[in-house]
Amino acid sequence: MLLQKRSNGVYYFRWVFPLLLRSVLGKRELYTSLRTNSKKHALAKAGIYYMVVDQFQVIQDRYERGELSYDEYSNQAYEHFMRLNAQVLAKGLRGYSPSDYQELQRQKTNLDKSLDMIIQSRLNKKAEIAGGVTIYQRIWEHISSTPQLKLFKVMGDHLSVDPVMFERYLNDIVSLFHWVMEETKKKLHGTNIVPELPSYLLDGIAGSVDGLVSEDASTACILFSSLFDEFMTAKISLSPRDQSELRANFPIFLHFIGDLPLNLITSRSIKICLQKCQLLPRRNLGMYKDKSIAELAAMDIPEEHRVAARTVANFKKQLQRIFVFAKEMEYVTESPASNVKLDLNLKRARGNFSVNQMVVLLHGAQGDKHEWRKWIVLIGAYTGARLGEIVDLVKQNVRRDDDSQVLYFHIPDGKTANAIRNIPVHSKLVELGLLQYLESLTSQRLFPDKVKSRTITGWFPSFRDKLGVPSTNDFGESLTFHSIRHSFITSMRATGATTIQVQQLVGHESTEGGVTEVYTGRFTPGQLKPVVEMVKYLD
Repeated sequence: MLLQKRSNGVYYFRWVFPLLLRSVLGKRELYTSLRTNSKKHALAKAGIYYMVVDQFQVIQDRYERGELSYDEYSNQAYEHFMRLNAQVLAKGLRGYSPSDYQELQRQKTNLDKSLDMIIQSRLNKKAEIAGGVTIYQRIWEHISSTPQLKLFKVMGDHLSVDPVMFERYLNDIVSLFHWVMEETKKKLHGTNIVPELPSYLLDGIAGSVDGLVSEDASTACILFSSLFDEFMTAKISLSPRDQSELRANFPIFLHFIGDLPLNLITSRSIKICLQKCQLLPRRNLGMYKDKSIAELAAMDIPEEHRVAARTVANFKKQLQRIFVFAKEMEYVTESPASNVKLDLNLKRARGNFSVNQMVVLLHGAQGDKHEWRKWIVLIGAYTGARLGEIVDLVKQNVRRDDDSQVLYFHIPDGKTANAIRNIPVHSKLVELGLLQYLESLTSQRLFPDKVKSRTITGWFPSFRDKLGVPSTNDFGESLTFHSIRHSFITSMRATGATTIQVQQLVGHESTEGGVTEVYTGRFTPGQLKPVVEMVKYLD
């Protein structure tokens, strides 16, 4: 269906191009908001787009019947697409009107200069305008830097691999721009600009004018909720995770900002919203799960229960993405979220658990009702592996060394080349039943498919808090699941492991050894087994 209606009642036109046409045009789809809740008005506005679709369909049918060669098909598709671009420019021109005398004179001067450049370029074979710069280069720079001309840029990038087609495209663009500038100049000569009202007169009727301006502004701009619906419809390339997070977080933004017309949302609105978000609790804590946003906003949340700085930073990024889209759609001239500054303290360091705290955590994990959570904590404690590496383990990653017969975990990939490594299985893991756990599994994965890193990072704070383990240490460093890795490293260093041994076990880049290290190679599981056994938490 080409004409579609969003949940907020606004109509939009969307046509996904046929595969062959995508290769010609360099685009996946035609998408535009019709900016009306009336189906009658939407159909009227969409008339030009229906015509374009019909024309392309005629070309497509003729090609599939063998009446057109591929070159003829490409040529006709190109001409129709350029006709669409011309209509977009003409539509913008019809709605253009300078707002004051200064703009009028500035536009006249700029247009005269631009028209002179085009004429000058026609007077020499290379189409140069000055210092070896061609009119094509100048116009292409303008297209590349103007968001409203995105369609021209996308198509130009696609055609640039074909010198003949690209030259034709640039010539058509120059001709089109020349026509637009001539028509704009006619409008400027014929315009009737209302003089500005002096400020001393404006002050006398400020109340009335403010009311009129507010009313006009409110009706001229779409609401924040409508923008979000349009954004989610347009951004079909967003990952399922991003879509889910945006839908979960938008009610928070809507509560603190309000469902206002976009022109009434300022940078201050965004900043206040984010400041209030900093005071919200982590939603994975049981006592807050059933509360509404309004109820949470009214509560005095203890600092240790509040969302992490990284979460607020993610809120900020999501708002920036939404308002960049608003700018692309020309609903706003500048994004109110672009220059918001907050002191989020993102670089808060993570600390390591003490030995006694590790004992509490390991005993707590063994009593957890989900056996997979028990083994994620235990493997983390006795390997120092990253959480993402642990949850991705499969049975084939548990291997036995041919030379020493030592059992080890093979980490096949990670954030760096050094992350690929072998970690001997600690004897305590075998003693606690690791091999029996592996035998009981019915799939190749060590943990259920639904278990991701964020599953554990969401669960761990409440698990830690129930056991009475603090969320920070004496130095203000946060204690999270990743702190288990820090504890493993600290334990090995405290018992005499060398830096190179520690780095190879935990997948860090080597920082010592020089040329000697190049010739040293990797330690075998048998050589690293005694180092891992140095780590002792449970008797």
